[in-house]
Amino acid sequence: MTPNHVPHFGTHLPMFILDVLRHDVIEQLSSIVKMLNNDGCIGWRNYWPHDFTEDEVAPVLRTLVEEGYVQALRENETSDEVVPISFAELNLERDQEVLWFSLTEKGRQLWNKWEPPEGYP
Repeated sequence: MTPNHVPHFGTHLPMFILDVLRHDVIEQLSSIVKMLNNDGCIGWRNYWPHDFTEDEVAPVLRTLVEEGYVQALRENETSDEVVPISFAELNLERDQEVLWFSLTEKGRQLWNKWEPPEGYP
């Protein structure tokens, strides 16, 4: 695998996701999409042909979780905490409102090797 992409995706989208996750501790899918669409210094909207959508980000995020670059977390029903879940437990369609995501050390290492697209400041 090259640092510019994750297998099965021929674009920078996986790296864009890792990049926005490095700014915060944890984020929900909707927040990740908002950050990707930011046209300021944290977003990648200017490098994508249209606004990012949850439908295109969700499967890439699933792959990043499956490959260990991102950790999926679920809100605990009995407390205000989130707890890590396995890839097998991840169901973005059913549980989107209670799922959170964070960058793993493996993801941070991949991000550190990444060369952003040409023209990025």
